Amino acid sequence: MPNLRLCSTLFLATILAGCQQASGSGAPAEGAVATAAPASAAPAAPAPTRTAVGARVDELRGEVQRLDGNIDQHLATLAQIRQERDATAGQYYAAVGEISTRLQAGTTPSNPLMLAKWAEARGLLDKLEGNLSHVSALANDMAIDGQTGAYLDDSTRAVFAMPGALDEDHAQLRELDAEVGASQAKLSGEMTAVTNEINRQNASLGVERNNIATLAEGVRAGQFVGRSLANPPVRVAAAKAPQAKAAATHGKLHRGDKAKPAAPAETASAAPASDAPSLPAKPADKRSAKPAHSAAVSRDAHGALMVIRLDGYHERYEEALYSAVSRTLQAQPNAKFRVTGISPEGASSDETAARLGDVRRRVEDVQRSLLAFGLDPARVSTASTTNRRAPVEEIRVYKQ
Repeated sequence: MPNLRLCSTLFLATILAGCQQASGSGAPAEGAVATAAPASAAPAAPAPTRTAVGARVDELRGEVQRLDGNIDQHLATLAQIRQERDATAGQYYAAVGEISTRLQAGTTPSNPLMLAKWAEARGLLDKLEGNLSHVSALANDMAIDGQTGAYLDDSTRAVFAMPGALDEDHAQLRELDAEVGASQAKLSGEMTAVTNEINRQNASLGVERNNIATLAEGVRAGQFVGRSLANPPVRVAAAKAPQAKAAATHGKLHRGDKAKPAAPAETASAAPASDAPSLPAKPADKRSAKPAHSAAVSRDAHGALMVIRLDGYHERYEEALYSAVSRTLQAQPNAKFRVTGISPEGASSDETAARLGDVRRRVEDVQRSLLAFGLDPARVSTASTTNRRAPVEEIRVYKQ
């Protein structure tokens, strides 16, 4: 009987101890902080082999990890720069398109709204240039990453020749060499893309710098003049092939035919004086007997591309001047131009000098317009003179 009571007591004590342990494991003790295990643990580093080769492998592994971190950071920065560039480019071309559309429809010279829009476009172009600077700086950092990767690749291969290595050391070296190769491959593809982007953006920004300067001249004149003449002309050779074939066919002589001189080419430099570009004619004002001012822009018998008469000087001449110079450059890309001011003689020497001074200022205006179109200053010369036969002050633009 006493033994039975002792066994019952021990059995009850065992059950109570198990319940207390279960309740203690189900809830943390008061004041204890519960910590959650990470969702994905980082891969454990290989166990050190405690050899000289193993120590060198550990050093190289740390450098490879730092290289991978730098590459990932640089690629993330590159993606952000590209996103900002695309957004800025869209805003820039939208602003330029709005200005061009308004100028083609016609507006007042130096319209404040157009000036503000042009300033906005110029600011966006500056932002694109800054974006390119960031890409260039990032390309330098990525080039350093490439050099570091090449160094790690050589260092990893050199460790294979170190004495005293275990099989585990060489296994770790092979894994490390594969990681370095993957990092170099990822970086090499992006470096090629970045180099091509920099070259394309440099060329594109050079074109847009010229175009935005020419657009400023259009805003000042209140007329749309076109793309900058400093940019390479766009030529479509395929479109001229049928004309060349037709010309060759018509050029054949049949028996009994006589040779006829070839028709002159239809270019601005070879066109007769009557084919000069002129401003669009406006309806005559019935309230005034003064003729339309569009006749103030024409050719003359001296072979000038354009003559700008200064009797009224109210109509703008920039659009017609741009057309004449543009056609000339299409025929002769290396052509030079001379802007000559002609002033009639006055009743006195003082009046003659005053008229000549006014003509010189107008010549400088035309010269500035040509430079704004994109012509190199070395290709534009100026001169001013008096002519007693000239009825009014005028400016003649010649092709030299």
